[in-house]
Amino acid sequence: MSPRASDDALGMLAFVPWVLAHPGATVADAEATFGVPHGTIERWVGMLNFCGLPGLGGGALIEADIFGDEIAVRMADELKAPMRLTAAEALLLVLAGEAVLAALPDEAPSLRSALDKVRATTGIGGEAAVHLAEEGAVWTAPLREAIDQDRQVTFRYHRRADEAEGDRTVDPWQLLVRDGHWYLQAYDVDRAAPRTFRLDRMVEVAVTEQPRTRRPPAKGLPEPAYEPGEADLRIELELVPGARWVAEAVEPTEIVELGEGRLRVVLHTPATAWLRRLLLSAGVGARVIEPSELADEVRDAARRAIARYAGG
Repeated sequence: MSPRASDDALGMLAFVPWVLAHPGATVADAEATFGVPHGTIERWVGMLNFCGLPGLGGGALIEADIFGDEIAVRMADELKAPMRLTAAEALLLVLAGEAVLAALPDEAPSLRSALDKVRATTGIGGEAAVHLAEEGAVWTAPLREAIDQDRQVTFRYHRRADEAEGDRTVDPWQLLVRDGHWYLQAYDVDRAAPRTFRLDRMVEVAVTEQPRTRRPPAKGLPEPAYEPGEADLRIELELVPGARWVAEAVEPTEIVELGEGRLRVVLHTPATAWLRRLLLSAGVGARVIEPSELADEVRDAARRAIARYAGG
């Protein structure tokens, strides 16, 4: 699967200050420090030559290269200085941190201390607070209790929008947040297989007196991933360079580089209304290869939109 642009951006934000603080660092040093392969370091160095200060003209772009195995980064001194937050950035940081603390009140004392320091430094008072919606997050407390006490849990679950609720009994293994959603990774006792559940699709979660029958695998748990259902449509898209963002807005099961910045993306979904809207936003940059019915629907929706504009 192709790397996500957002992952590259986050990696480079840490990579540049590290290189500047470690003159003479090699690609091997960077691989060990950031836990990424050789190709990722080469890609970051290549992309840095297109980054810089606003204007991006002569003298504003970062210069980066690899000489032998040694990494060299120049024209990036602004990244050596400690981060200075604007008032808006500080407020966003505080609110994001408070959101984490609201979900994990007893598990992040260092974050509490850091946020208090930011509040004191920037003058952000207690009136700036976060009240999380209870959808999904409300189940974190009983599920953590079950994990800590080694107990099974039961709940009713909506796997997809078009399915009825089903009863589940699971051995809970791990809670985690990905892309704004809470997930439970567990062993599904009735289906005799590991499963990942979204907490906002759970109803009536209960901790039982039954001990867990299965432990998490010793080799660790995989990242939560979308599991196509039998009723899902297989959708294949082709994206031009200006529409590559579509691949990051969906949950693709396959991404193939076609050359010259184009992508072929395969995804599965039981509902296509949201995808039609997304593809209309991408305009001519996204083309539906399969199924033909979806291609016709997107084409018809675009024609109706153009007709409304022409009529207006």
